[in-house]
Amino acid sequence: MKKHFAVLVSIIGLVGLLSMKDQQKALYEELQLLYRRPISEWPKPTIDAGVSWKEFKSLPKVDTSYFSLMEKPDVKLGKYLFLIRYCLAAIRSLVAAVTIPRHHGLIN
Repeated sequence: MKKHFAVLVSIIGLVGLLSMKDQQKALYEELQLLYRRPISEWPKPTIDAGVSWKEFKSLPKVDTSYFSLMEKPDVKLGKYLFLIRYCLAAIRSLVAAVTIPRHHGLIN
């Protein structure tokens, strides 16, 4: 009897979870359709009394003309990463040059 009750409760719980997932999916799709539109068509927010609030504005354009005077950051980063990789490879080969002979008893 207890086993049948546990199975019944499990089935009811599973059905409840599946229906919640469907509801969440429907809500997600509804919100997605709503906020895919231009910002001017978004619903106006409800703001509590006494809360100071301002609408977000677009970020100002960044002046990137100074990049022409120096190396671009992505190029500089790439060079650093290559240098680190090169140095690590050199360190590994030096460690191997010392460790392997020591392992075989060729040096103390």
